[in-house]
Amino acid sequence: MRVVEDILANNFDEIRIAQLIVDDNCNIVKYNKYAKEYVESRSKYKIEELPFQYALSEKMLNAVKSCTPCSDTFYVNYDSFVAHDLQLNDADQYYLFFAEYEPVVIKDTGNVCHYFMMKDVTDVLSSDMDTYINGQKFRELMVALGVAHIDFKPNTMTVDVVGGRNNYNEVGISLDSPIKSLLHPDDLRKSNAFFLRAAKDRSKKHSTMVRVYSHMLKDYRYFSFVLNPIRRPDGTFVKFSGFCIDVTDKLQEMKKHDEKLNLKVSKLEKEKIVVEQSKSNMDHMLSVMGHDLRSPLSAIMGFGELMVNVDSHAEREEIFGYIKKSVNQMFAMVNDILESTRLDAGTIKYTYSTFPISEVVNDVYMSHIPLFRENTVKLEKEIEGGDVEIETDRMRLTEILNNFISNAIKYTYNGTITLCCKIEEDGVYFHVIDTGVGISKKDCEKVFEKYEMLDSEISGTGLGLYICRELAHGLGGKVGCISDKGKGCDFWLWLPR
Repeated sequence: MRVVEDILANNFDEIRIAQLIVDDNCNIVKYNKYAKEYVESRSKYKIEELPFQYALSEKMLNAVKSCTPCSDTFYVNYDSFVAHDLQLNDADQYYLFFAEYEPVVIKDTGNVCHYFMMKDVTDVLSSDMDTYINGQKFRELMVALGVAHIDFKPNTMTVDVVGGRNNYNEVGISLDSPIKSLLHPDDLRKSNAFFLRAAKDRSKKHSTMVRVYSHMLKDYRYFSFVLNPIRRPDGTFVKFSGFCIDVTDKLQEMKKHDEKLNLKVSKLEKEKIVVEQSKSNMDHMLSVMGHDLRSPLSAIMGFGELMVNVDSHAEREEIFGYIKKSVNQMFAMVNDILESTRLDAGTIKYTYSTFPISEVVNDVYMSHIPLFRENTVKLEKEIEGGDVEIETDRMRLTEILNNFISNAIKYTYNGTITLCCKIEEDGVYFHVIDTGVGISKKDCEKVFEKYEMLDSEISGTGLGLYICRELAHGLGGKVGCISDKGKGCDFWLWLPR
């Protein structure tokens, strides 16, 4: 044992160390001011009255009994006192002490005494406990989010998990396995270059994404790495430390979101095109109405004024015929514009019925015969393959054939216009063949476009053949034109039977 003179003479004012001397029964015999402050500010007892043995840890008590030097950190709390009917000032508080014990011999008396130096480290613990608790919560959060805290050595391509998520068993991937063999070949080459560059770079943070193969899923999973280079004091690179997370599901969610967004954008773009086309159509329609309707209206006004000054019945009949022709022309234009508008709006309704083909051919033929009585052009009809029935919208079929014939009349100055049909196994072809001026082969598709007029000298809206095409599509059929310059035209319609 160490021989000392006055062990309480040491001055520990700067670090507030409590010093105590106790007898073999742990009764306090001597103490300094810090020991008194510790005891009397934390308990309801005077320092001389406190049974010190109840405040010591079992390790310290055994050391006293055996006179063995010892150091320990232990709690002094409410639970340890209440068992002995003792009390602290605050029942909810605990105190942590660091203590060193040493048996010593007093030089003057030769007596053995038990010497304690103690420091209250409760405040230090509280700070450390907050750090621990926050760190623990952070680790729990990392696990919950699927984040792994890793050390990564690029030279061996090995991963050591030091915290957070340590495996991804649900997708069949363990980070502790040799990751090099699981990387996608393209990512392996990219990663080698990335790690070499990052190891030389003095930046604090580097991030990359690689594909890691799952044997369970037989597919690759995307992992994102955020890594910090760890260096020795001389700057030599040692390893990377950082975090990684499986971001496959998140990427898939983002992809689905992007696809939905792209669909919305595509839909908006289509709607924009429709709006712009509608505006263009409206502008064109107003132009047509302003220009082409003016001609028949002017004719009607002119013939009306002329009729006032005509006395002859024959001349009046002739003028009336011109007026009627202009009215019919204007009516046809207005009807085309209205029909086109309904087609664009999708409000055309089709009423199907079954009827003989010959009935429609005869009806269309007879309705046009009056137009050819005093004309150099002759209207003919024929049906190839016998008469059969067809199921379609009779009114719309008649409308298409009427438009074909009206168009043929405009461009045929002599010869014939033939309305015929050819019956086939799966459908029926209707033809309107003329001996007119014809059109070039390159314009055969163009004539069915909206507002398309190849001859600006001919009055009209440019909607008739467009209406024919749209009605044919609505009936499940199709239209076309066979022609060449100076060889007449063959406008045809095919409908299913």
